[in-house]
Order: sequence, then structure tokens, then C-alpha cells
Amino acid sequence: MILVVCNDDPILLKKAQKQSNQDHEIFGDSFQINHYIPKLSIEENLFVTAHGAEKWESNNSVIGDKDGPLYYNGVDFYEGIKKIFPQNYKGNVYVSTCESADHHLENFSFTETFRNVMAVDYPQVEVFGHLGDVNIDIPYPSDIDRWEKATL
Repeated sequence: MILVVCNDDPILLKKAQKQSNQDHEIFGDSFQINHYIPKLSIEENLFVTAHGAEKWESNNSVIGDKDGPLYYNGVDFYEGIKKIFPQNYKGNVYVSTCESADHHLENFSFTETFRNVMAVDYPQVEVFGHLGDVNIDIPYPSDIDRWEKATL
């Protein structure tokens, strides 16, 4: 599943829909935050696309809108979407946003924060993000050079 966490960038939404249609076996269906989002299947990966950490909230990296008011830190994001994860979830989470794995001001990255909160419920799930700026396309999970694994 691709989850678009952005309300003010139609290009990002269209790109997610295109990737979903072109390689549905890998990316699954695409959905937008604050709309209906079904539960993931037990082994289905979650791909999150949004704009990255240009804003900060209490020194926490955030993802969300390009210019609008929608943004989440890792804790709030997990709390907002945790109902989509089934019991015994075994997929992985890929956060395809600029700077999602970057450390700023000696704080945790967005993906590390998200991973640490999610680990309470799903300790086996791995979370990946990006260092620096990224292209609007979501990389394939097999493109390991483009993903940075979050640690606990």
C-alpha cells in the first residue's frame, strides 16, 4: 500500500497512483491520509510518501504537506495510522520523503522515532527512510542503496 501523507501537492498524489497502477504487485493500492484507509494484509509493505523534514516540532523531524498545515512527527503519525496494521503484522514500512532518515540537531530522525514507537506493538517490523533529498518516485524495496534502515 502507498499512503500519501500530503493534502497540498496533487503531483505527489498522481505519482503515487501511477506507481500503484504500474507495479501493483510491489506497491499495492494508493490512499491519501485523512480519507478511508483499509487495513494492510499481514505481509503487505507500507510505502509512505510525503514532503520531508523542512519543519520541526519540538526538535522532532516531521513529514506532511509541501506548504500547508498538515504534518506529523513520528509519534503522532504512528498513533494516527496504527489501526491499519493487523495483529501479527510482518511487512515493512518505507518512508519515501526527503530527509526522513536524517538526524538534525542531534535528535532522532523521523524513521527512528516512528520505528521506536511502532516497536512496542510490532518489534519485528523494519522501517526505512532516505538521507537528504529524494526523487518523487518511491524506490523499490530491493533498491537497498536508496534506503536507510532505522535502528532502535
